[in-house]
Amino acid sequence: ILSRHVSEVHCTFDEKVRSIKNIKKIFIDKLGMRLVIKLHPSEKKERIFSSKYEAVYEDILGSDNYGKNWIYSDLHIFALGKDKKLVINLNTGVVFDIVAMGIPCIDYVDSDREELAKFTMHGDIVENASNYKELSNYVNSWIENPCKISQSSTNTYRQYFPRYDSISTIIASEILNEARG
Repeated sequence: ILSRHVSEVHCTFDEKVRSIKNIKKIFIDKLGMRLVIKLHPSEKKERIFSSKYEAVYEDILGSDNYGKNWIYSDLHIFALGKDKKLVINLNTGVVFDIVAMGIPCIDYVDSDREELAKFTMHGDIVENASNYKELSNYVNSWIENPCKISQSSTNTYRQYFPRYDSISTIIASEILNEARG
């Protein structure tokens, strides 16, 4: 899970709680998977009220289950993404690195706010889910064919961000041509 701090713009407290509960229901309870949570840099503890801090993941996933079916990780996204099966993005920009790595991923915040759904959609690159049913449908499609989902995102990503062979040579040639011209 690529996590995001609570805010009225990205993910409210209630939306985050619903999202994490639904993620737990599908991935831990139903599929028996383990979760790795990468916190947003500003999110070591959620500041909800001026004098109150909440430990959202500990409360929902269970402090006693830490290390058993969920953990936090501060690894760089490239190290963290290696050998992962699926990434759930709670409205972060890091998701593009995951797509570039060829890992299936989905933007998910359980919300009925239209403006949030539009904000979280990263074009055609990453699919978006805004409720339990949509997330569950995505997971079922992913289980049936994880490569198809990953390839679809990767192909769209490459349309926006094409790879070039010998990019250093191309850049050097353009710089030389501009210097001469």
